[in-house]
Amino acid sequence: MFEHHVRNGELIVPPGALFALGDNRENSLDSRYWGLVPRSYVVGKPLLVYWSYDAPTADLEEWTVGHVIDVAEHFFTRTRWNRTLLVPRSQKARELGGAR
Repeated sequence: MFEHHVRNGELIVPPGALFALGDNRENSLDSRYWGLVPRSYVVGKPLLVYWSYDAPTADLEEWTVGHVIDVAEHFFTRTRWNRTLLVPRSQKARELGGAR
C-alpha cells in the first residue's frame, strides 16, 4: 500500500495527505490499515489532549482489572502531565512561536 511513499525505509507523507493513527494503538484500523488520508477529508481540529498515560502497549490493549489497578497505583507518576489538557498546535504555529 505504501510502496510508492517509502524512501530509505521511511514513509514519506506527500503534501495534501495525512497519516492518521487510531486511539487504541494495536487495536485500531488506521492509516496502517487503510492508507493515507486526503487532507480535504478532515473537517475539524483537535480541541485538546484530555489525558495521557504512560503504559506499555500491552497494558492499553484492553481494560483489565490489572490495568485498572495499575492506573490507580501509578496515576500521579505515569500521567504525562506536560500533555494533559494540552491544546495541540500545528508545526507552523510552533515555528512562529505560537505553542507556548
